[in-house]
Amino acid sequence: MDVLPALRDGSVTLPHSWNIGRLHDFMGVGWYFRTFDTPTHDPLSHVQLHFGATFYQSRVWLNGVPLGSHEGGFTAYAFDITPQLRDRNFLAVRIDNRPGIATIPGYGRAARPSPGTTGGLMVALSAMSG
Repeated sequence: MDVLPALRDGSVTLPHSWNIGRLHDFMGVGWYFRTFDTPTHDPLSHVQLHFGATFYQSRVWLNGVPLGSHEGGFTAYAFDITPQLRDRNFLAVRIDNRPGIATIPGYGRAARPSPGTTGGLMVALSAMSG
């Protein structure tokens, strides 16, 4: 399995795309890890983890618990993380941008996705009442 070398070697600032810069043509699996403290919120509210976009297949864990997965390159999605929250949290996100005829619409017509459109992650936390 091809694993993104830059994310093993250092940190990035979100939002981030690994297809900008020296790894612009990397195709494979990238991992993002982040620790964070639970934001102050009303105990009766739900805390959601929002992803602005991940390209193309992602799997997400919080504190070792699988939250879910998403397939798509330019669509936002979110998970209710209220049950998994601790005072200190560990987030892990696996992103696979390897193209395939069965996974990326239109891939069969192109040699490869254009640089800057593959890989990447944007994350935000928000508390919602109700």
